[in-house]
Amino acid sequence: MQALVWCALVACGPVTASRDGENLPAFEPRMPLAASSLFPGIVIDTRRETVYIMRPGGGIESVRLADGEVQWDSEHADMPLFVDDEVLYARLGATAPGLLVERLKTEDGTPVSKNTTQLLRLPEGIAARLDNTLGTTLRQSVESFGDQTYLTWQYVERSVNGVAPADGLGLVRQERGAFRYSGGSFEASSTNLAPSAGDDWPVGLRVLMESGQLLGAPWITADYFASTQQTAAPEMLILKRWHRTNGEPLPDRILFDGRPLAVLAACDERFVVISVPNINGAPEAPYRLRYFSLTSGSPVAEFSSSRSAAPFCIKGSRLLVVSQPFSRRENGALVRYPLELIVRNLATGTEIWRRAIRDVAYRGAVPPQN
Repeated sequence: MQALVWCALVACGPVTASRDGENLPAFEPRMPLAASSLFPGIVIDTRRETVYIMRPGGGIESVRLADGEVQWDSEHADMPLFVDDEVLYARLGATAPGLLVERLKTEDGTPVSKNTTQLLRLPEGIAARLDNTLGTTLRQSVESFGDQTYLTWQYVERSVNGVAPADGLGLVRQERGAFRYSGGSFEASSTNLAPSAGDDWPVGLRVLMESGQLLGAPWITADYFASTQQTAAPEMLILKRWHRTNGEPLPDRILFDGRPLAVLAACDERFVVISVPNINGAPEAPYRLRYFSLTSGSPVAEFSSSRSAAPFCIKGSRLLVVSQPFSRRENGALVRYPLELIVRNLATGTEIWRRAIRDVAYRGAVPPQN
């Protein structure tokens, strides 16, 4: 369990009343489909205040965001991908010559109708396993470009033996592609690639990227593009923003005087967390996590943590964080923690609920290398 000491409180929008009388900020307007995916196997449904989770034993759970109560569980699919209107799109775990996608009703997790499973064929020789193996990894993600949504995939195959490869990578095969989503289904071809992220950027922003003045693609948040920049003398982390329509820059905001350990944007790119050393903090909490709005640059919350920055999203008054598997000794015994989703109250830092997630990464033994 993470050691936390919560400090800053900032309201996040209009306030509504929850079922138990607690004042909760209203949920945000509907975001692009890609913005609902927090982590492989975790999809946030803001309209229904629900989180769909890939269960460790197979299947999907629909969990109420407010308190963690399971609303339904389904064996009809295994990995939630995104929500569109009243339908949850999800992958089946069965090995197939492509991605098997099922359409489930958000109200109860049952298929929308019979024979709704769609096979998205991958190139020959790629087995679409849900769980990755020692030598093969298949990743998929949902990405939005303008008003278009794509289910993208990347396959990597490496040699597995006791001799270290000369190039240090041992790549045998590496391919990627995308399926465009439209009208409730996907295009059948897997050879398409998603558009370049910079296709719809203002000219001035593209110039900054091409000249090397902007490192990495900017985040898209509300009406702005946003990026962080580290200065050298003096060392500072700066938030830079540009209008999405005309590329005009906004005033810079200083997020941190110094060099942070990590910088990570939220799943919907509306917030950013920076991890800095927790000076004079407790030994069990060596990190200080500071959350900011990418729209305004204003601080949202700050706390001490035993672990550095992790995938997160802020929805209303809830902070959702993915905790990677780890082990530590507690009272002389080794305790193992699984891959988990942890939900906290943004105002107080109190843990509200946590659920284990199916871990598709390979974490088994590897051959010793000479």
